[in-house]
Amino acid sequence: MAFSNDLCEDGGAIRREAKRRKKLFDEKSPESNRSGNRIRIIGYDKNNDYDSNLHHIPGETVDTINGKRSPYLSLFIHAPFKSDLLRGQADKDCNAASIVAQMSFSQAPQGSPVAQFIFGGDADHYVWEKVLEKSKQNGNESKLHWDLFLAPHHCSWSFFNDRPQEDNPTPQDYALEFLDYGNTGGHIIASSKKIEDKKPNPPHFAAKEEYEKKVGIARFKNTATHVDEKAPQPLVYLIDENGPRLQKKAITASESVLNVSIPRAGHK
Repeated sequence: MAFSNDLCEDGGAIRREAKRRKKLFDEKSPESNRSGNRIRIIGYDKNNDYDSNLHHIPGETVDTINGKRSPYLSLFIHAPFKSDLLRGQADKDCNAASIVAQMSFSQAPQGSPVAQFIFGGDADHYVWEKVLEKSKQNGNESKLHWDLFLAPHHCSWSFFNDRPQEDNPTPQDYALEFLDYGNTGGHIIASSKKIEDKKPNPPHFAAKEEYEKKVGIARFKNTATHVDEKAPQPLVYLIDENGPRLQKKAITASESVLNVSIPRAGHK
């Protein structure tokens, strides 16, 4: 994710904190590996280079959390690509720097995944086209499968084609192909306000319609209308040997948003 001082006050605070931690790492301070000081960068630095001790790049699988390897959880990094970071810098579009990744949960150590989750921030269809293309080229098509897919950019039409949608009404073939990697019974989640056929957008009603064509109306979920439109609730998925299952009850503040009942190279 890219955080800008201009985006909001919180974004500026996070950016300053990241710089503080990066400075400790660059200075080889013994404090850099302590809790509250660690940092990992997904992608490349401003010189389009990377330090393997600090950065994770597309094509890598990450299974270490706070210095401890997990046999049950892994993260495969699809993007950002160098070319999209350059495009984002040239166009002053931070969305091109979005992290795209597949998270896999397994029930047995290094076992087959029981649940796969793909998220891509605000990445546009140009990024998803490359993700699809690179995965095929590098034999990583298994990293395209998903049980849960977070609709990019708050259910924006930019996943399917350029905006405005009225001028680009036809979804790109590769966007539709990507959705075909959904596992049986998969859900698409729109983290957005209520999706209506009107402006302003996103969320785009046309994007919602395309998603529903792929998974059906019942398996397309909108956070703004989950449980009760007047009092929305977080979507809570329980993951077990049968995969993820959406829980119907509301959660309390003491419960985690994602309940997991199981124990807890590179292309450019």
